Amino acid sequence: MLTPSQIKQLAELVNEADIDVQNIDAVYEYVGLIIEDIAGFECIAADELVKLQADVLAALKNR
Repeated sequence: MLTPSQIKQLAELVNEADIDVQNIDAVYEYVGLIIEDIAGFECIAADELVKLQADVLAALKNR
């Protein structure tokens, strides 16, 4: 799906957008909005989306 570097870049975008990382729903929503604009991700399966969101959240917490 995405490389660790790309996950880190998504986490940086969340940080730059001043999303409260303690608000998991806000993080997940923002990640969903971002990946809608990435070619090929408009048809991502729900389980893949959940995994991607969890990966970004983990990257945010490991900062």
